[in-house]
Amino acid sequence: MFADNSSIKIGWAEANITPDEPVLLQGQFHARVSEGVKNPIMATVMALESTASGAPEALLMISCDLISITEGMSEAVQQEVQKIIPEISANSIIMNATHTHTAPTTNDRARYQENPTIVDHPYGIELPAMPPTRYIAFAASRIAATAAEAWKARRFSGVAYGLGHATVGRNRLISYHSGKSRMYGRSSDPDFSHIEGYEDHALNILGTYDLNGKLSGLIVNFACPAQTREQDWQISADYWHELRQELRQRFKVFVLPQVSAAGDQSPHSHFLPDAYAEIRMRQLAGISLQQDIALRVANEIGRLLPLIEKEINWTPVVYHHYEKVPLPRRIIPEEDVEKALAESLKYKEEYEQLMEKLASDPTLKQVPRWYTEITTLRSRYMRGKRVQQRFLTQKTSKTINFGMHALRIGDIIIVTNPFELYLDFGMQIKAASPAVQTFVVQLAGPGSYLPTARSIAGGAYGAVPASTEIGADGGKVLVDWTVRTCQEIWLKTSPQNKVPLLPEDFSRIPPGAGLDQMLTMPIAWTDSAEPISNRAVAGFGHTASQLFITAVVEDQVHANQSPGTSLWNGDALQMQLVSGQNREVLHAILALTPAGSQIQRFDNNVDSLQPDFFQVTRDENNKKTYYQITLSLEAIGLNTKDKSSFRFNCGIFNTDSETSGQDGKWLQITPGLLGYRNTWSFKTFTFF
Repeated sequence: MFADNSSIKIGWAEANITPDEPVLLQGQFHARVSEGVKNPIMATVMALESTASGAPEALLMISCDLISITEGMSEAVQQEVQKIIPEISANSIIMNATHTHTAPTTNDRARYQENPTIVDHPYGIELPAMPPTRYIAFAASRIAATAAEAWKARRFSGVAYGLGHATVGRNRLISYHSGKSRMYGRSSDPDFSHIEGYEDHALNILGTYDLNGKLSGLIVNFACPAQTREQDWQISADYWHELRQELRQRFKVFVLPQVSAAGDQSPHSHFLPDAYAEIRMRQLAGISLQQDIALRVANEIGRLLPLIEKEINWTPVVYHHYEKVPLPRRIIPEEDVEKALAESLKYKEEYEQLMEKLASDPTLKQVPRWYTEITTLRSRYMRGKRVQQRFLTQKTSKTINFGMHALRIGDIIIVTNPFELYLDFGMQIKAASPAVQTFVVQLAGPGSYLPTARSIAGGAYGAVPASTEIGADGGKVLVDWTVRTCQEIWLKTSPQNKVPLLPEDFSRIPPGAGLDQMLTMPIAWTDSAEPISNRAVAGFGHTASQLFITAVVEDQVHANQSPGTSLWNGDALQMQLVSGQNREVLHAILALTPAGSQIQRFDNNVDSLQPDFFQVTRDENNKKTYYQITLSLEAIGLNTKDKSSFRFNCGIFNTDSETSGQDGKWLQITPGLLGYRNTWSFKTFTFF
């Protein structure tokens, strides 16, 4: 497995960012002053440098056991890093949080304000805990020093990626026949209707390897926040502590956690129909929920690693893009403000009464956790005030700018957002991404829920105006920007297959002639685990006015008895051509039937072209079938003299009987045409 060349350098390091004095724990309405440390909270850094000629990239990926990456924390880390690693720009630092609810608060200001006021007492009263500003300085210093350690540790490396599945995150929104939803609602309620949304159990991993093929680190990405201990009063990394321990023990590697889109997901299941059955099984196994999660994930990673190590990429494409993206504010109706202020006024009165009581009787502060009630009242009081402030702000400011990253490493793309992003949005991004595998990373910023329209209609906690800066329309803008950026990166960085210029008198007579003058590539990708005996190749060439495509298929038996429709019910060739402007130009299937050469169109585009020529012939002596099609370059919208391009894929149905080709075998140039459709995975072609 030894590699004699590599185009990327990778370094790893890890920092313990556990404070050595009490802090305010973030994640509840009430204040929690930490009462010791259950397990350490960590920051893991992966330094990445691409040394490819003409395409240098240098960046840091940093994952922290925090509830979110607040503006104060990210600014402090950027400033500290740039002092000691000037090669790294502020926008090349990609930070994300695991969303543990038992980590220090880093809220030293209100979110998304142009000129924020820095505060040391976020609950309005002084508590015996390290202020957020001091913890930020402490953690940022350690993270920056660890980043410098990772940068110094860079070595030539390779990467490999894989997809598995582990059940960790569960949709936590219970929907009722009334049309309303509730976070952690009771499924045992007679009004229970269904679970509101989807669950994504995908486990994405990216492994890094030294030149001897030894695993050095893992990026682990799945859709579940780290909040099994959100009510605890001790500092903890939550289940990531047990998971890191399990992975280190088995594989001796650094681990960089990422949470995929999971705004409506939770590691809990106590509200689901099988809740007590799950608890019983953990009791029988003698393990905690955290250990159960660690075993599920580690076992699946153990299954994946021997597979992905077969395809370590030592020279992956690396391309990073960062942009401040304006998203529309969630518009708050005036009636919502009135309702929020009415609730706020009630809590304000209770808060002020309790403040007077504490002032008149200081002994009340000697009761353990005396501040719980008053900080809850203040949080709920201020929640309504913030709704009012947002209502006033939206009159003059319609959008908020959010920093988001897109990073291509070989065949994967990593995309970030600052939200607790509801799962539907993450699935929309994955479905439209051109990458073989897409790592969506939430909480790469200050947070706040970003719910779907159906969740807003249900009215659960994470979807109400007070919980959200951005609404479902902003979610669509986020998805559209992410998908468009991924597609642009893919086109910009994918290999361009250059179609050769053919002589004007180019001839394909007899069938198959001239293939040696064309660009050829195998039609060989299949999702079948069974061996396929067919051999197939596609050829491409052009003259000044026409594009020639030929496919030659070796097949012992050619069978297609279709009358001219449903040509896939037998041996056939399906092809799709998409222009550089992402317009479907041709999507058709060719077959040789008893009626002769047949073509069946799948595209519904009224502007789609008709081929200048098509023909299917069979050479029974050599057991070969020839598919030929000629297209007008002008009709496609291509110009051989500029940098115009097109994407193309073709696949063969192989069936040796009169049964449906859907029951036979498929071969295609790349995935994305037959079966799961994704034209962005097609090969890209351009001209000399």
